[in-house]
Amino acid sequence: MREELRQQKEDMRIQEDEIALALFNLKSEWNVVIGVSGPKSTFRWIIRIGAPNLMKLSQGLLVVFVSFVIIVQSDNIIDLLKR
Repeated sequence: MREELRQQKEDMRIQEDEIALALFNLKSEWNVVIGVSGPKSTFRWIIRIGAPNLMKLSQGLLVVFVSFVIIVQSDNIIDLLKR
């Protein structure tokens, strides 16, 4: 059982490395990682990797901003925790 867990951890580590290469290095084999066949192009990278990650970033920033506004507008900490 320990060997299976060790193998799963190793597999996850390899996947993380592949994802990191796909996201941060345009010269890597990112098309293989995301499962797209055909020639690599900057447009395909923007559509498949860049745009979704930019949307996730903007969503996270919006959540942080809205949370900040809610905290600043609360009268006291008890009312904030009740909601």
